[in-house]
Amino acid sequence: MNDIVSAVKTLILELELKNSKTKKIKLDAKIRLIEKISELLDEAFKNNKTDHPKSILNGISPSLPSLLRAHYLTRKASRVGFDWNSAGDILKKVEEEFAELKEEVKKKNHDGIEEELGDLLFVLVNVGRFLGINPEMALHKSIEKFISRFHHIEYSLGEKGKNLKDASLEEMEYLWEEAKKNESLIPS
Repeated sequence: MNDIVSAVKTLILELELKNSKTKKIKLDAKIRLIEKISELLDEAFKNNKTDHPKSILNGISPSLPSLLRAHYLTRKASRVGFDWNSAGDILKKVEEEFAELKEEVKKKNHDGIEEELGDLLFVLVNVGRFLGINPEMALHKSIEKFISRFHHIEYSLGEKGKNLKDASLEEMEYLWEEAKKNESLIPS
């Protein structure tokens, strides 16, 4: 275990040195650090003696953010052949899970909705993993995009002497679409 602690400290120092110019560790660097720590822990727990049966899924911390945990669980399962044959197959599963969610919404079954929403999120994480997309990074980018567009709505309304409570949903949707259009004009 001391080897793991040493390795983690070394990784953190390396990241801090690489990012010392910006004085902060960027999200993708943090995610790489978490992935490396996860690999080190996987190695450490390979020979871990517990009362629980050995499983390739052991060693993935339940305290990880749920998207990352789902990503690592499905990645481990895929390494032993428990995986989809194609992106098309997994997208069919997304449609199936979405249909099940809609059915539970129709029934107004809170527990069923929660279960099916969880299943849908899990399969979407699996789509990302299958296509090489980190779900935490993808969601982070979408959150930032949402914040940027919402700020545009607030700013634009403020320019007109209005606040959010004064605006209609249609006006806010128009400004949202305007923000989307403006994003497409900015080079990546």
